[in-house]
Amino acid sequence: MHAPLYLSARDLTTSPIPHGGRLFELIFDFIERQLVIQTSLGETRRVALEPRSVAEFYGAVMAELHALGLDVQIRTTPCEIADAIPLEQDTLHHHYDPDAACRFWRALLQANRAFNDFRSHLPGKCSQHTSSGKVSTWP
Repeated sequence: MHAPLYLSARDLTTSPIPHGGRLFELIFDFIERQLVIQTSLGETRRVALEPRSVAEFYGAVMAELHALGLDVQIRTTPCEIADAIPLEQDTLHHHYDPDAACRFWRALLQANRAFNDFRSHLPGKCSQHTSSGKVSTWP
């Protein structure tokens, strides 16, 4: 499973992922401090975002996916990290600071806002059109 995370007004989300005849998505909700798993059939499961080992968190997420009948294949060894530990074996990393995670998400929101504001002034693929139909230019 390869799924990027997208920024939203209250979380990071995968966007819908096809699985058989339905879709599911993973939502890292930093306000409610939980990972939410939702399906296109209206099913919802939650995993608390709290201090625990990576292996414990991975096991809890995989158990909830399995309970929903979503037996997915995940490459568990992180890429581009020296001495990477497979997720299911990582008992070394177990710290989670929910306030720091929320601050990081809020920083991403502000960076996204700044990038989108800057991009909106440039003509080209992502240009903004004025009400007259003309492409706005920068500056």
